[in-house]
Amino acid sequence: MSVELLPPGALQTERLPDGRRRLIRDLNLVIDGRNLTVPKDFVTDYSSWPRALPGPKFSRVDVAGVAHDALFRWQGWTPSGEPPISYVEANRVWFKVARHGTHHDAKANLFWAWTGRIGLFAASWPVWLKYKRQATMGEGEVTG
Repeated sequence: MSVELLPPGALQTERLPDGRRRLIRDLNLVIDGRNLTVPKDFVTDYSSWPRALPGPKFSRVDVAGVAHDALFRWQGWTPSGEPPISYVEANRVWFKVARHGTHHDAKANLFWAWTGRIGLFAASWPVWLKYKRQATMGEGEVTG
């Protein structure tokens, strides 16, 4: 498992009135040798972890949530021209990034990483289908 954060560096966002975040610069990752660039102005809700439930410190899974949101929205690695990935692989990416982190204090422990992965597998299928439907109807442009 390999996750690398490339320049310009750490995740930087601004909070929107609805609680979501907009990236104020590109987020560039290499995950197991595959490039993922989430562009500036992409809007994310991070990891959508229910705030009422116990969970990891959110800063430990924010980058994982952004990568996962991008993969769901784009149904694959379209911004860098790589082949699309599956629902299972998109959820695996969340786990890899959450578990590996992008610096020493930004990673989830094994328990919270597996809890998040199981939760994603169990609950995110309707969202995947929504974005898949939009992509097939020509509405899935990479706009963030």
